[in-house]
Amino acid sequence: MQKPPVFLGTFFDLDQALKIERWLRIVSWIALFANIFENGLYTFQMVYNAIISGFSVDYSMVMLNAAHISVGLIYFVVLQALAKILLILLDIEGHSRLSNRAGNKKYSQD
Repeated sequence: MQKPPVFLGTFFDLDQALKIERWLRIVSWIALFANIFENGLYTFQMVYNAIISGFSVDYSMVMLNAAHISVGLIYFVVLQALAKILLILLDIEGHSRLSNRAGNKKYSQD
């Protein structure tokens, strides 16, 4: 059984590009949850140790640590944007190929 001929007009493998897009989305969620978990645990430990030791809670440190969650949010947004940009570029390439094919058929029938 012969394999169908491979179209060599692209610089990428569509399946690999879609796998990369899927993994970008998965890694972005993992990075967000890991960052939230890490900073939440650190904040909990800081507040818990202050309460157990009888010290006052330094709320500026708690708020500063909560602001570190924004780093995870930035990673999440950037990775999600890269995944969407990859899909948009794949759509642009696919539509340009289809329009080129349709244009060639129109002119070859003359």
